[in-house]
Amino acid sequence: SYISFSEDSEPDAIPENNLIPIDADDGQEITAIFSDQARLMVFKDRSIHAVETNEQDPSYWQHRLVVSKIGCDEGAAIRLPDGRYFFYTSTGDATNPSDTTGFYMWDVGSPRLVSREINDHLIGYSYAVYDMTYDHINNHIVIAGRRLASHLERTDILRYDLDFDTWYIAYNVDEDLAVQSVIDTDDLGIIYGDAYGRL
Repeated sequence: SYISFSEDSEPDAIPENNLIPIDADDGQEITAIFSDQARLMVFKDRSIHAVETNEQDPSYWQHRLVVSKIGCDEGAAIRLPDGRYFFYTSTGDATNPSDTTGFYMWDVGSPRLVSREINDHLIGYSYAVYDMTYDHINNHIVIAGRRLASHLERTDILRYDLDFDTWYIAYNVDEDLAVQSVIDTDDLGIIYGDAYGRL
């Protein structure tokens, strides 16, 4: 996988040679990218990488692997105001996937699995994340997800309370509602969006 980048003077143009390989031959896809001070944090299926961007000339940017064996599903990661990362992997640790699928908190060192409390909910139903956001009013992480139960897709809302390390689950959200996006607002709290464009 590669990261492509534009020139300073032409932000809309990306020259074909402006590529940074991120362990290009490891067979993994890039699933999320975050700007983190003078570096980019790059999440892949089963790894997390850092690209140090403190030099103006991209040819001097340094890439390094910071977490191996575990990464995140596509779009299933957010950066919290305190700098920590929260993400979901449906494949878990490459060496022990069945016990390590779930939601993780990470800043330095090894990511910490925080969803053992709802492990059966995630693993037993082919869980997938549609969207997630940080609820700044309640200090929660809010997740819109999908479970496959008896060949029917069911959406649900998960809340992870950061203060008390506790999970709340709204099971079997009305099939017609089909929540697929969650948005944190300054004044109204969380707004939910469904598959039909309704809020």
